[in-house]
Amino acid sequence: MEDSDPRSTRKRPRLDSGNDSLESMAMSTHSPVGGDDDRPSQSNSNPSAPLPPTSRPSTPEFPSPHRPASRVTINMKSPVLSNPQGTVSDELSIIPSAEAQGHDPSSPQRHPSPDVPTQNNKAISITSSPSPTQSVKIEVAELEDIDQSPSTSNWRSLGDALQAPSMVEEVVQIQEQFSPIESFPRVRQSFDNREVIDDIRNVIEKGHLRATPFFVAVKQWFDQCVNNLDQITYETFVEDRDFWEEIPAVVEGLVRREAELLPDEGDGPWQCLHGFCVSYAELALHIVQLDNILLRSYTPEPNRRLDLLSRTYWNPLGWILQAKHIPFYKTMENEYGLEVATLLAQINESICRPEMNTLQVIAEFAKLILEVLPHQPIQAPNFANALSVIHNIVESGCEAKKFVADEALFKPSTFVEIISQAYEFFRSIDVTYQALISKKAAWVAGDISDTILRAISCTYSNICAFDHQLGIQIAQDLEIIYPEGTTPRDFAQIIHFGWKFKVLKKYITDGRMELRVLGVDTMQQDLVNVWKTNINGNPAGVDYPITRYLVNFIKDNKIVDYIVGVDSHPQLISRSGNIVGFLLVTGTYTDQDTDIIWKTVTESHDPRTVSEVLSMLTRTFSMHSQGSSSLLYLCTKLIELPLNRFDARMIDYCEQLLSTFRMRYGDRGRNTPDYTPVDVVPLRLCVRLIREITSVQEISPEQKSHLQRFASRHLFLLIEHGINDRDKMELFEQCIQDISEMNEFTVGSINALVALISPFDTQDIRRLALEFDFTSLIIEELAHALNSDPSGFSEPELSPDLTPRIQLLQRIVEKVPETVSADLADKLWDSLFSSKKIGDQNRSFAWDILSRCASRCGKKNPFLERCMNEYLPRILPDDFTADILSFAEQAVSYDIRFHEGPVLEEHEVIAVPGMDRIWHIILTAPSVDIGIRAINFAIEIYLDHPLIRKAPRSAAEVTHVSLVDRCVDQLREAANKLKTFTDGPASGEDEAMVIVPSSDESRMEELKFSRSLLFLKQLLHGLRTRPQYTPPQSSPPILPLRNEEMKGEIIQISYQAFNGNSQTQIRTLRTGDLATLSELSQRIARLTGFSKFTLITGGRFLDLVGNGNRTLRDLKLPSTGLLIVRKNFDALEGSFGGRRQSLTLVDSEVLKHFNDLYEFLNLDERLSKEIFDFLILFPPQQRVREFVRSADTPESEMFPLDRPYKLLYSISSLMVCVREEALEPHYQKFGYLFAPP
Repeated sequence: MEDSDPRSTRKRPRLDSGNDSLESMAMSTHSPVGGDDDRPSQSNSNPSAPLPPTSRPSTPEFPSPHRPASRVTINMKSPVLSNPQGTVSDELSIIPSAEAQGHDPSSPQRHPSPDVPTQNNKAISITSSPSPTQSVKIEVAELEDIDQSPSTSNWRSLGDALQAPSMVEEVVQIQEQFSPIESFPRVRQSFDNREVIDDIRNVIEKGHLRATPFFVAVKQWFDQCVNNLDQITYETFVEDRDFWEEIPAVVEGLVRREAELLPDEGDGPWQCLHGFCVSYAELALHIVQLDNILLRSYTPEPNRRLDLLSRTYWNPLGWILQAKHIPFYKTMENEYGLEVATLLAQINESICRPEMNTLQVIAEFAKLILEVLPHQPIQAPNFANALSVIHNIVESGCEAKKFVADEALFKPSTFVEIISQAYEFFRSIDVTYQALISKKAAWVAGDISDTILRAISCTYSNICAFDHQLGIQIAQDLEIIYPEGTTPRDFAQIIHFGWKFKVLKKYITDGRMELRVLGVDTMQQDLVNVWKTNINGNPAGVDYPITRYLVNFIKDNKIVDYIVGVDSHPQLISRSGNIVGFLLVTGTYTDQDTDIIWKTVTESHDPRTVSEVLSMLTRTFSMHSQGSSSLLYLCTKLIELPLNRFDARMIDYCEQLLSTFRMRYGDRGRNTPDYTPVDVVPLRLCVRLIREITSVQEISPEQKSHLQRFASRHLFLLIEHGINDRDKMELFEQCIQDISEMNEFTVGSINALVALISPFDTQDIRRLALEFDFTSLIIEELAHALNSDPSGFSEPELSPDLTPRIQLLQRIVEKVPETVSADLADKLWDSLFSSKKIGDQNRSFAWDILSRCASRCGKKNPFLERCMNEYLPRILPDDFTADILSFAEQAVSYDIRFHEGPVLEEHEVIAVPGMDRIWHIILTAPSVDIGIRAINFAIEIYLDHPLIRKAPRSAAEVTHVSLVDRCVDQLREAANKLKTFTDGPASGEDEAMVIVPSSDESRMEELKFSRSLLFLKQLLHGLRTRPQYTPPQSSPPILPLRNEEMKGEIIQISYQAFNGNSQTQIRTLRTGDLATLSELSQRIARLTGFSKFTLITGGRFLDLVGNGNRTLRDLKLPSTGLLIVRKNFDALEGSFGGRRQSLTLVDSEVLKHFNDLYEFLNLDERLSKEIFDFLILFPPQQRVREFVRSADTPESEMFPLDRPYKLLYSISSLMVCVREEALEPHYQKFGYLFAPP
């Protein structure tokens, strides 16, 4: 604390000495709240808008040393609060400032005692009492001459001076010097002004009833400020700016509070809250007046920033006047109802009392700041906030009129002058603001303009709501014409949107780009809000005055023309959907609006603009009413659009439009009363795209194909919802005309017909065939296209021009085959199915379609039968393809379906219709894949077809036997011809004459031989793998143990033999555990017939060489589990698993022809190998057994070196005989000729 007042100029009063320091009265309590400095800036907020969120963590309490006082203070005892709520609680305490320490901190203000008379000839010095209980000692000095030395002054006590008669009239009262910072209440000691205010703010905002004493203390501090406004000067504010700028945060803490607060100073809580808000308002207005003084003297200077004092005061000033979006008012209203409305009305009335001059002060500030904004655009938020505060004053008064009926609390008549002043103020601001928009002022942008719009428009509408007569006058001033039939209660809403939309139009037409975007955004959002409030769910809402006014405004001012015009910007167009949509939902959208919008699509050279227009239109599709014709009109625009404009974006637009039609038609089911067929307009669009796109040269084939598939799909889906017969015939006739003329639209028309004619429909295609000679037109056009320009169809890829022709041909073949005459069939066969001019993919597609037709036939088809019986046999073997084979296979199924023979008897050969075609392909097709596929198909037919399985068993067996005979006959025939090609008659000394065949003849016979043998092998395999055809086989006999094998204890070994994909059942053999692994392998070789094999047990391979001499006991073989015997791929064998115990009837039939088959081993090496591979599937027959057993057989005959496979067969037969002899008692006669490796 300083020793003297810095403002004293001549004499220093002597202070009574006391304690050198003052003790703190703060109780050692924990503060529940604290503060921080990260609160959102108030200057950037709108006083009329909802409060921005805030969060303030608590600050821990800590002791702080005394702050030295900057001035001489007069310490006086203040009266205590009469209300207990005004006292400090035991948990929280208000720490006094340095000048007030030792006294009651709840003292609202510092006044000298009224009992002391004032005199001008005496000076009184007052010093602080050293303790709360010590009296104040006051000494009085007598007046001195001006040149008298201070050391000669005469001093005496105050009591003596008062008793002296000469001093009674000379006693003066010394006014207490007000120090805002030192007197501001504190939660804890702190030198930081922000922390001090944050502590108070947090207590008020987040505390509960404990916040009451602090609130009262702050309220009293505000009262002190109001009583000492003359001491709060510009210099005072600037000197402690960090303190003064944070003061509004205390009020913000109150309005953010979400718990009730009932402070009381004796007049009740509402009066205390009222006094708090009004005192703050007076302080804020005083700060604004200081800014007004600064603004009046402002002169623009480069790099000079205008720093206004009231920046942080505006938002809380506006918040205390509005109930909406204020948490504290909301909480109090939930508890006390209309008491809050009354409180706001009284606050508003007090703030607007004449002596405060509130509107004039704020209006002057707004006009002064408006002049500064061109040089200081950063000050625009202050201008907007000033407007918002006046708007809140007007709105609060209007709300008071509605909710406060007691005129003793609020007098509407006294508020009329405020209304009048506010209106005149806003009218002047309105004119200036709109002029600035046209001038494209830099500061008119973003949130600032939004705040200004809200303040002015809401003020106009509130004035109209306050007095309907004023509403008429305002409408005249603003040149707003009420729609016919508008009632006074609608004036306010129409004035609000009428003025606002006029300004928004100015934004859009005259403002900078930022304002233009903001204007469109705001306008469309307001229209959405009007729709939600008045029209959604309320059809009558379209006739409300506000709806009619807005529609007329959009139409009269040509808003759509400007926003979505050719010269518009993509950013504006992208935001215009709801403006157009408002016209749609109100039923006022017309085809003229579509013309305006579509003009931008057709004439704009900016692809972004076109894209945004299409996107905007797409978003409005759902807004069209069910009976609206506007969507159909959009379809007509697409029909008129040049085809080269159908890029990816346009196709996506069409996708959305046509899907919208489908959904609408889908909602109207065919069985509903309001069902109507699909309108022809979208169908025409699809047909046009399909029909004409092929004639456009500048579009790539890929894009053409994509567009045709797109349009075909939608055409098909739309037709599913029903089509009028007249419209359908109109489309048919247009397409048929193109086909008959064979013009540039022919392919497109064929594509369109494919989409128009359902695959399951028979009436349309029959009608076309009978009435328009449709079949002849299609086949003639197809033949003409293939013959006139074959190069277009000769590419390896599938031709997009041929595909629809064949698809349409399929419909004809399936539905009206009788219309295909013999001449047309010949022309079709020659030009398409047997043509060598078209590519493989195209021909394959044609044959595939033919196969599909054959597979789907439900009745006899004359065209298909002609193809099967006349055309198919004409195909040369070299021309056979997989697709032709597929058709031949389907032909078999077709013949079985429609040409089934009589009921079969026992032992009767089953004749499968159509199999001769398959046999022809089997024996002649040079392609190995086709030959094998044909054989497999034939085997499946002969073994698995119901025709065979349902026949008597004897008939099936006889049929299979006949197949063996056929194959053997074919083998014999082919072998004989091949032999004649190499052998010739010899005469005398003449050399043998050899008949040299052509290469084709020899190849055909070899192919016939190979395929017959392959068929026979596959037939036997098929029979053996099908249980119904294979007799059960018994296990091979268990070989008796010889004496030399009886080594050790008898053990049983389970084993299973594998030969490729074949395998035996699990079998068991008995032997001694002291037998060696080599002895066991010899026995397994005899049992399985494998010459080379691998043994696996327990998941590991057995080394037959390394462990050959180890005993089975050492190897622990029985305990390791199943023994796997797997034959090596290069091993020779006789019959698998030893001698066959039983043969099928077909096996027996094959063995009847053994001699013939054996002789085929003399053929050339390739064919003899095939015979060898087949013969070793059977045990050697008696002829061969005798041949290899005979000692008289010459070695050269038994093992002919020039016939290697006959030699191998002799060896194989000899091995079988040796194994069999090993089982006979005279085994030692031959010896054991075989030992496994």
